[in-house]
Amino acid sequence: MPVVSEGIFRGLVVSKELEETLLIARMERGHNAARYEIFLRCYSSNGNITRSAKMAGLKPGTVRSRTKSDPVFKERVEEAKLQSIDILIGEVRRRGFEGVENDIFYRGQKVGTEIKYSDALLTLLLKALDPRFRDSIAVSSEVKHSLAEDAVKSVVDSVYGAPIDITPEQKVITHANPVPK
Repeated sequence: MPVVSEGIFRGLVVSKELEETLLIARMERGHNAARYEIFLRCYSSNGNITRSAKMAGLKPGTVRSRTKSDPVFKERVEEAKLQSIDILIGEVRRRGFEGVENDIFYRGQKVGTEIKYSDALLTLLLKALDPRFRDSIAVSSEVKHSLAEDAVKSVVDSVYGAPIDITPEQKVITHANPVPK
C-alpha cells in the first residue's frame, strides 16, 4: 500500500483507492474534507467516533457538531455506522460458528490449542435481530413505584446515615419541601 508523502497525511499508509479519494476531496473541498473522508473510512471499520476522529486529525466534538448541522454528512455518518455494525455482526457470527483458537498451557508450557465457540454472542445477536427471542419483562406501575421509593430511601439513608420511613405525606418530594435534618 502506498504511503502519503506530503501534506497533512504524510506518513499515513493508505490503499490506492483511499489515496485517490483523499486527493479528490482535498482538491475539490480543501484539507478538512480529506480529514472527514478519513474519519468516515475509519468509523465504518471501527465504529468508534472518538478514535476515528483522532485518527483523522479531528476533534470528536467537531465531528458531532458537523453531524448535527450538515444533513448530508449526518447521512454519511449513519451509513458508516451501519457498515461498522455489519462488521461486528460478521465477527459475532465468526466467533459463534468458527470459534476462536486459544492456547492451552500446563506448567508454563504450551501443550496444545482448543477452539472456543461463543454461544453467548450468538444469543445476543439472535435477540437483537429477532424480537421473538428478546427477554420481555412486564413491570406494573406498583412495582415501579416501589422501586422508586426504595431508591429514595437508599439515597436518604446514605446521605443521613440512618434508615428512614417514608410516610404517605412525604412520598412527593419537591424542592419546596426539603428533607428534614
